[in-house]
Amino acid sequence: LAAAGINPLRLPLGDWMFEPYGPYVGCTDGSLEYADWLIKAAAEFKLEVLLDVHGVKGSQNGFDNSGKSESLVWTTLNRFQVGADTFEHWPVRAAHWAGDFDPLTTSYPKGPNWTYLNMTLRVLA
Repeated sequence: LAAAGINPLRLPLGDWMFEPYGPYVGCTDGSLEYADWLIKAAAEFKLEVLLDVHGVKGSQNGFDNSGKSESLVWTTLNRFQVGADTFEHWPVRAAHWAGDFDPLTTSYPKGPNWTYLNMTLRVLA
């Protein structure tokens, strides 16, 4: 990669890797050791690593790319074969780390969920 002029690698991290909770307990055992290995291997090959905090407790956006998929709307569309289930989740937002979202006002009326935000800041510090 470095010889081809590519030098950054992106390493997605979830805060549960540092302090497991909920459904992630046991699922990420050894993940920090692999992250350390990747960072050391990248240095050997003159590559840089971007540490991407990709998931936080409560989900930063409610989508599967944040470590938690929720608020899915399951649908079955006629254009698909009978029995084929589909879902949509992009129109449905649920970033619980930011508090409870009110779809009518499109805001977080009670403000941020400081418990989740502070937990993430603590484990990443």
